[in-house]
Amino acid sequence: MVLTAAEEILAEGLVKRGKLKILFQPAEELGTGAIALTDAGALDDVEMLFGFHLRPLEECPMGKAVPAMYYSASATVMVDFHGKAAHAARPHLGVNALDAASHAVQAVNGIHLAPSLTWSAKATRFLCDAGVTNSVPAKAHVCWDLRSAENDGMATLKERVVRAIESSAAAYGATVDIQIVKEMPAAIIDEQATAIVSQAIRETFGEAGLTEAKSTPAARTFFHYLRLRPQVKGGFWGLGCDLLPGLHHPEMHFDRAALADGVRVFKSCVRQLLG
Repeated sequence: MVLTAAEEILAEGLVKRGKLKILFQPAEELGTGAIALTDAGALDDVEMLFGFHLRPLEECPMGKAVPAMYYSASATVMVDFHGKAAHAARPHLGVNALDAASHAVQAVNGIHLAPSLTWSAKATRFLCDAGVTNSVPAKAHVCWDLRSAENDGMATLKERVVRAIESSAAAYGATVDIQIVKEMPAAIIDEQATAIVSQAIRETFGEAGLTEAKSTPAARTFFHYLRLRPQVKGGFWGLGCDLLPGLHHPEMHFDRAALADGVRVFKSCVRQLLG
């Protein structure tokens, strides 16, 4: 869609002043692509930045678009639990890493933050195998996925999760190695950029096609650009395309005719800014 928009923008000579830069980034799922491009200077001459994503039907139907998508902050906590192996007939001689890890899962589940915050913390991977069934396992590996609608809430959540994990391990005499990776900040969206997108949506779909801004527990590395370069004004919008059953679902499908609408939205943004 973006390449088609670029082709038509060039063919129609829509850029009358300034410069249009189109960015494609690697490592979206790792959370590092936007950081790498920013460090490489990709945003050094950028004043305003737009991003977009298809939206599932439950959020936005075909023929409509969301002017501002407020994504959440996210992080992955990867933990290795270290105990001491022992024969299952003499468990008192060992430190059961499985017990420590299981306790940590329940401890994280028991975290309570302010009810005004939107957040979640859940275990998404649990690996533990001593190789036999009559041995106390010395190692376990657990991953947690953390989400928060606000960056301050994420900071608090990470602190509480780490405390719960460390305390659980200590209670069993185990130790832990904790890594926090794939961190993505919550949405940073500029009102002026949103106003430009809103006008582009009106021009493309009419007034009825403009929805209200929406929030999502999903996360995007796009917002690292705006975290690292706060002088850049950013907007992020969503395109309705009757996408079912949900984003990243193995059977995901959508109406590809919507991509032509997305091209028109991007062209309008360029025309407003650089035409």
